Amino acid sequence: MHRKEGTSLRRKEGVTFPGFYNTLQKECKLTKIYVQSLFPVENGRDGFPTYCNPKVNGDIKEINKELQKYATQHDITFIDTYNKFELGGQLNPKYSVDGIHLSGEGYLLWTEI
Repeated sequence: MHRKEGTSLRRKEGVTFPGFYNTLQKECKLTKIYVQSLFPVENGRDGFPTYCNPKVNGDIKEINKELQKYATQHDITFIDTYNKFELGGQLNPKYSVDGIHLSGEGYLLWTEI
């Protein structure tokens, strides 16, 4: 994506998704916009960061619902990756190298969605 010098697309504290979307739509009128869900994480096991837990996956699901709702209301294509990668409420270990990052097989699945 080409960005004009001085554009407001730079990351700023307090920027919301609707605000970002409105700026993107205004400054990149010919760009087709897609919104993708967040991936789940694998729930904690020894050595995992504390943010890999069922609560975080619940939060991710709620964020995804809000993203999908916003996309539907604004006629934006929503891509649901969460449900393709989820197994038992967490990231399917088959698609991850460490419970957070995708494995080669995970990236291949992602390209098919």
